[in-house]
Amino acid sequence: PSYAGQAVCMTYPLIGNYGICYEDQESRKPWIDGFIVRELSRIPSNFRSVDTIQHFLEKHDIPGIAGIDTRALTKILREKGTMNGMITVNENYDLDEIIPRLKAYTTGKVVEKVTCSEKEVLKGNGPKVALMDFGAKRNIARSLNERGCQVTIYPALTSAEEILADHPDGIMLSNGPGDPKECTTIIEEIRKLYASDVPIFAICLGHQLMALATGGDTHKMKYGHRGGNHPVKDLATGRVYISSQNHGYVVDAEALEKKGIAKPAFVNVNDGTNEGMAYEGKNIFTVQFHPEVMHSVEGQKMLHNFLFNVCKCTGDWKMDSFVETTIAQIREKVGDSKVLCALSGGVDSSVAAVMLAKAVGKQLTCVFVDHGLMRKNEGDEVEEAFSKWNLNLIRMNEEDEFLAALKGLTDPEDKRKAIGAQFIRTFEKMG
Repeated sequence: PSYAGQAVCMTYPLIGNYGICYEDQESRKPWIDGFIVRELSRIPSNFRSVDTIQHFLEKHDIPGIAGIDTRALTKILREKGTMNGMITVNENYDLDEIIPRLKAYTTGKVVEKVTCSEKEVLKGNGPKVALMDFGAKRNIARSLNERGCQVTIYPALTSAEEILADHPDGIMLSNGPGDPKECTTIIEEIRKLYASDVPIFAICLGHQLMALATGGDTHKMKYGHRGGNHPVKDLATGRVYISSQNHGYVVDAEALEKKGIAKPAFVNVNDGTNEGMAYEGKNIFTVQFHPEVMHSVEGQKMLHNFLFNVCKCTGDWKMDSFVETTIAQIREKVGDSKVLCALSGGVDSSVAAVMLAKAVGKQLTCVFVDHGLMRKNEGDEVEEAFSKWNLNLIRMNEEDEFLAALKGLTDPEDKRKAIGAQFIRTFEKMG
């Protein structure tokens, strides 16, 4: 739902080979307004696939286009920021007529388009949680319900009076699409929820709406944050966590902090933008990222803490214990076994390596492959950085092997496949 009103450009060159698995859908239907790929795989190869991507798009009346140099398009978007565009089958369109329409296009009040049509209750024996559906992914309600909560999902335009009349133990404001300032009616109702004493946890669009409801401001980002590996820093502990994000607007935290309404709780490590607020004198916490995604251990624990600590008014919502809990889980799972970790020096493998090292110590061996394709001295920098962690680190100098594998190749796709195959051969040799 967060992509409603937008066209999505896929950077990976081949799309459709996994097919469609309806069990994985996070909404009742796809909400994108356009789909752009380099190469379309019309025949999926996946035992879980039940449909093809082209039939899926046709079924939901979504225009798609293949044969586009998506990486060139991505470079333009990366430089110029998010842009309006058009997919058409009319080869004789009048550009003078189209340009004004493109410039005038906005997503509009898309929250009202993607929200549920009526209230729904997921039974549970734990805390009663009111979930405001601004375009919520199914996994949010599922994550709450799996923890025993009774989850009541409300349409976006539900009044605060109706929600509070159901006496929830906590309220969750979900993610959603579009410009938060378009949600004027919803902001008024959130202002009433803020005035109550019910604990509130807000995600993504909900985070932005709470800021607007309490006198803060938001603005559109040039690029937005998209993907599952954005580092966010917990300002209370200094720790950095890897988060999943998908948003094009951001909260201006300064005004809320000056007024004493809320203080920043998280900040984006890459660009310094706000990633979360803790509201003064209230059990209200909001985050820009998605804590409910399944690969985010810290986010899953954040949901658990909100439900069983904040909703019970213990007031100890924090992330301090997440790393320790995860380390204990890893230690239990690994036992006396040995662990081999492929270390690239990037964020994902680095976090995994440090967590594993804390959990199993010398049972871990990290293999850093120096393939000769990095920046000057970068391999030395990676080795130096990880020497501080006292890791059992093996650096494999595979420059000759990688360059030999790439010799004579000019097509980027052939190079990508050759590099991937060489990595596999290298780790097979190490294993």
